Amino acid sequence: VAPTFAWPMVAYLLYATVVALTSWSGRRSQRQLQASEARMRKMLTDLKDSTHYDKTLELLRKYDPDFAAAEAKQRARLRLSPAPAPRPVATPLQGGTGTPRQLGGLAGSALR
Repeated sequence: VAPTFAWPMVAYLLYATVVALTSWSGRRSQRQLQASEARMRKMLTDLKDSTHYDKTLELLRKYDPDFAAAEAKQRARLRLSPAPAPRPVATPLQGGTGTPRQLGGLAGSALR
């Protein structure tokens, strides 16, 4: 009789352990990601400062008409080309009904 009452307790302890380890791992990964992003931002800032990136970019925009035109074209291209929307696909589990012929399948499509 004692093992009958022990199994739910063991299952709960195992579940609680898995949940705790999973949440700990997620928090640890999040902290590592934030630290890595901070290092990369600092590295990028240092690189921009050492190469005078902002000043060079400003001079290029001001005095190079080809650069300004290319930059404007790039901005327009990015603004005008939205990401393609994914097409939904009906499956039997999502409520797709009918025969393959009705859904545009291959059954009898060559014989039409």
